[in-house]
Parts: sequence; structure tokens; C-alpha cells
Amino acid sequence: MKGGHYFRSLNPLRRFTRGPERAAWEQNPSRRRLAEAYDCLQQLYRLREDERAPALGKILEERIVWRELLDLELQEIDEQIERISETSAGGTL
Repeated sequence: MKGGHYFRSLNPLRRFTRGPERAAWEQNPSRRRLAEAYDCLQQLYRLREDERAPALGKILEERIVWRELLDLELQEIDEQIERISETSAGGTL
């Protein structure tokens, strides 16, 4: 599998964590979901290579990627709201 190295380099668990840190990282629901999505995308990639069908699973792949992107946007908005709330609460106390 020629693209396997590419996916290994993208795996968030392998890039950012080692040993005991990995277990703590996996406890975070968002990170665990990202790891599961990554695994699903990797399986799709392997299946495409095995079947020599480049379009196989493209709709599923797009759904996974868009769902994660939208979730990241929502998380960013939540963090901004938290910062604004903390700032306004700090100024009124």
C-alpha cells in the first residue's frame, strides 16, 4: 500500500502522543471521535486501493470530513463565547 505512510503521518494519535499520554488523549470524547473518523477514512482508502475504485466511499468520506470541520467550527465559537463571558464577568466584579 503506497499511501499507507501518508495516512500514518496524519494519524493524530501517532503525531501528538506517546505511551501514557495517548491513554489520556483518548479519554477526550472529541479526540476519540477524531481518531475513529481517521480510522474509518484509512479503511476507505485501503478498500479503494484493493478494489481499484477511486470513487468508492467518497460520499461517506465527505460526510466524515464535513462533520468534523463543522464540529471544530462550533468548538471555536463556544471557546470565543466563553472568553467573552469571562472577560465581561471579570469587568463587572
